[in-house]
Amino acid sequence: MPTDIKLDQGDGSWVLVEGSVLKTTAADFILDSPLRRQPGGSAHRRALVHDFQDGLTINFNGDYRGGVTVVGNFAVIGDTPAGSIASVGGAIIALQDAIARLQTSVAQLAEIAGAVAIPEWRTKTEVEEGDDMGVVSP
Repeated sequence: MPTDIKLDQGDGSWVLVEGSVLKTTAADFILDSPLRRQPGGSAHRRALVHDFQDGLTINFNGDYRGGVTVVGNFAVIGDTPAGSIASVGGAIIALQDAIARLQTSVAQLAEIAGAVAIPEWRTKTEVEEGDDMGVVSP
């Protein structure tokens, strides 16, 4: 594909860059719309930064006070550091396992004490009519 830079495209305020790859040797990509800025905050709007750990940082130094919004699907591929989305997911699974073990322990204690475990009915109809576990209210 041939490359081209076209000025004043669209309504006259667009710059169109055509090509297969757009490369820069700059460390920061600044995306700044003065009309959309909130008062205060950083003078910079570093959207993408090739950081000092040879990583890619989005919203460097929190320059965008409104944060980063992802609309649509979001995937993380590769290792994620502690405190990330993946570790939160792991913590949720661990909590679900702990709750399941607690439920089993309580049921066993209730059986030893001669108590009856009440099924986890979720609606008034289930309480009145019983459920598929064969439990029927009197």
